[in-house]
Amino acid sequence: MLLCIVFSLSGVIACYLEWTGRFNAPYSKFRARWSYTTELSSRIGMAIVYGSVVIWVSILYGLFGSFDHPYHIVTYAFYFVNYTKRTLESFFVHRYSSSISKEVVACLTAANLFVATCSCYSILFTKSVDDSDWVVLFFPVPLMIFGLAGNFYHHLLLARLRPKHGKYNVHRPYRIPRGGLFWYTTCPHYFLEIVAWIGFAATVHRPTVYGHVVYICLKLMGRAVQTRLWYLRNVSGYSPDRTALIPFLL
Repeated sequence: MLLCIVFSLSGVIACYLEWTGRFNAPYSKFRARWSYTTELSSRIGMAIVYGSVVIWVSILYGLFGSFDHPYHIVTYAFYFVNYTKRTLESFFVHRYSSSISKEVVACLTAANLFVATCSCYSILFTKSVDDSDWVVLFFPVPLMIFGLAGNFYHHLLLARLRPKHGKYNVHRPYRIPRGGLFWYTTCPHYFLEIVAWIGFAATVHRPTVYGHVVYICLKLMGRAVQTRLWYLRNVSGYSPDRTALIPFLL
């Protein structure tokens, strides 16, 4: 429960910093605000961030999990599919416009591994009466699948906006995303990532994971708001009718 509170409060702080623009995590569109001396390919950097979680969670489940237990199978499957997807997207889908600093990669990797360790500990070393409830276990799975598939689809739409090789045109470095939920909101990939994590939390039913999901929701909410403002300031013709995160609502 303590970690749930800590993660939730951290989410409130992260949301405030991202929403107000006081501190936006220095990657993607907000990379240009920061200057670093040690640079790394964004493709390699983000693959390290996500791939390290796949390896670490696999080790934890291999050592302490029981793959005869459906609860462990479902929870591990989400971690494996989600972070393997993100790793492969880093290599084969995303088209990055700039490099990323080694310091940012190190911080993101450490943060992801810490949260994964806390969440896996709560899953593998604590028990709940709902762990053997098949309805509780499998009912949220379609939500997870929908969120992960929708997130992947909108990442593909974003990638198609960017050239396969070379630099952006300096006079128009970004184009307006179109298709899918991009017609209605600025960051549908964030929204669908949240949907997937909510489905995971409903399956796991552990306070630590609840706190982690609250952090993800708040962090992405704040970043989505700043992303929408960035588009309105920097991309000609961007519609102010598009919400930041949730279609028609936020």
